[in-house]
Amino acid sequence: MRFTVLADAISERLNVVSKVANQKTVLPIMNDLLFVLKDNQLTITAINSDIHISTMLTVEGDASEGRCVLPTKLICDTFRQLKGEVCDVTYNEDNYAGEVRSSHGVYNFLGREDVDDFPTFRSVDNTSPNYHAV
Repeated sequence: MRFTVLADAISERLNVVSKVANQKTVLPIMNDLLFVLKDNQLTITAINSDIHISTMLTVEGDASEGRCVLPTKLICDTFRQLKGEVCDVTYNEDNYAGEVRSSHGVYNFLGREDVDDFPTFRSVDNTSPNYHAV
């Protein structure tokens, strides 16, 4: 997965969804955020035992599709520190390693191996939910 994004834009979206990630859960993956990139649309999802929330933003650059689950606090703190920067984000789904590059430097992180285990909610009509924070 690869894309370019303004740190302010993604940080704003992360601020919305990160409030849902549950720090006190028996499922550690619920502490994390699911990132899905398709057709230059990045969807960020958080879930807890009661709420599922997703937000979308359009990313730039030579985006390549992918999915990953990243630690909420680490990724939120990283983009918050890069205020005003243009960031190139790369994530390798084979070794779960990622990086954020900006004019301030390179920030490395590790995602989770179990991206397919990220919980999903169903809506009332039994389809996938489609909630978007603005």
